[in-house]
Amino acid sequence: APDRPRPMHFDTSAPPPDSSASLGESLLDTRGDFCPLPLLKLRRTAARLEAGACLVILSTDPLATLDFEAWCLREGHAFEALPDATDHQRSRIRLGVGTPAQ
Repeated sequence: APDRPRPMHFDTSAPPPDSSASLGESLLDTRGDFCPLPLLKLRRTAARLEAGACLVILSTDPLATLDFEAWCLREGHAFEALPDATDHQRSRIRLGVGTPAQ
């Protein structure tokens, strides 16, 4: 079977300086995407990562962080809103470390 395409702007190597991602954290850049694409990209990316993995997400959709936080609560992931950059929001998600909402 052919390899599935990787999410756009997904990079696990050295994160850009403004991302708040550090080594060992994955980066998902959804800047320029609007609902529902940021959440769809998050779900697709998270499905490829192991429990305990940390993902930093960059977004310009003003409501994306609300979607990310609600998804984390529902799925049992830890959500952290990071300080915003001048032109985008930043979030950090640790996968599989919470209790899914019932």
